[in-house]
Amino acid sequence: MIGINESEFYSFLYNNLGYLNYLRYHPKWYKILYYEHNYDAFIRVAKDELHDRLTDKLEGLKRNIALLKSLNSYFDKK
Repeated sequence: MIGINESEFYSFLYNNLGYLNYLRYHPKWYKILYYEHNYDAFIRVAKDELHDRLTDKLEGLKRNIALLKSLNSYFDKK
């Protein structure tokens, strides 16, 4: 999403409510986005803070698989 314009950014923002909520709870970004139009920096920072990267999703999947394995072994013992 490098070099996006204002309309693309707001379309992205309203289609991804996690990013919209991040903006609401971090009001310093209102000033940055209004004056500097630094949309790419906002998306990059929000993605890191929201753990929305591929590696974060893989870690979540790994934890879920481990949970299922432990539940499976627990119920097999009964």
